[in-house]
Amino acid sequence: MHNQIHWGEFVNKSGYSMPRIVLRKVLNIIVRFTLSGKLRNMIYKLIGVNVGNNVFIGMDCYLDDNFPELITIEDDVIISFRVTVVAHDRKKFVVSPITIKKGAFIGTGTIILPGVIIGEGAIVGAGSVTSKDVAPYSTVIGIPAKQISYSKSGRG
Repeated sequence: MHNQIHWGEFVNKSGYSMPRIVLRKVLNIIVRFTLSGKLRNMIYKLIGVNVGNNVFIGMDCYLDDNFPELITIEDDVIISFRVTVVAHDRKKFVVSPITIKKGAFIGTGTIILPGVIIGEGAIVGAGSVTSKDVAPYSTVIGIPAKQISYSKSGRG
């Protein structure tokens, strides 16, 4: 799990401005329904998400547009459609980075909460809610997501 940072402290360090916030919100609406996967990745990078090489992000995903710079998606990751990745918690007024490691697969409709690290080669089953880290090369499913399998050497 990544450490939590108080929302106000992070905003003060980041130098947020109203035009920047509005631009991110507008681009996030556009990117969700952009047909081209390559164009989606380019727009997510423009918004501030750290997107690696050979990444697929499906349509109608919501990647936190309030704190996109806290989201890191490493190389060779597949994120299915309608996935939600949120790096902030308004109730607690904290933000925390999210990292999706190399080769991970995120199933349709998954929700990834603040501070979570999805391990290398991990699989998160469709509709899961991840509030805790996912071990490398493991498979998790459910609400909350629970580990159902693990492979030391990767898939297969």
